[in-house]
Amino acid sequence: MLVLISFLGGGMKPADGSGYREATYQFDDKTKDTSRYFAETLARKLQPDRVVMFGTSGSMWDVPH
Repeated sequence: MLVLISFLGGGMKPADGSGYREATYQFDDKTKDTSRYFAETLARKLQPDRVVMFGTSGSMWDVPH
């Protein structure tokens, strides 16, 4: 079983409420994926059986992805 463990950080919400800025990640095999959350990109790449997210009350839980 493959489990992806990640952390959701806090941050300043943009005025439009969109959450984190998008970023494009490139893997060793030269594939690329764009997302606001690295864990989301990594989950698509690794296809884990389970994703466990940790965070605090200050983490941006309520922003759309």
